[in-house]
Amino acid sequence: MRSQISDNTESLKKRLDENIRNKKLAMKESEQQHRNKLQEIEERVQQRPLMMDQTNTKQKEKMARLENLLKIKETAKANGVKNIDGLFTPEERDLLIEAELLQTKRKDLNLKKK
Repeated sequence: MRSQISDNTESLKKRLDENIRNKKLAMKESEQQHRNKLQEIEERVQQRPLMMDQTNTKQKEKMARLENLLKIKETAKANGVKNIDGLFTPEERDLLIEAELLQTKRKDLNLKKK
């Protein structure tokens, strides 16, 4: 009977040790995955431009788009296109209004400087 209890105890002890070993391995793998994920995040952050650079780039892109829309409108007008508004989407028409307002403000500022 004692040998049977001793065998059971040893068997339980072996299973417990194996479970502990498996849990430790799983924890190490999880930690490694976490470190890898953090490193990927750090690399993405390092490659991303600064917020003020992003803003400047977006502003430059928007200004270039506004200027291009104005050029298209002026070219169409110079070539005698009658329905100029039909060339543009509603969003582009809104942008054209904004571009024309900016153009007017610039002219006003230039006149004030002189």
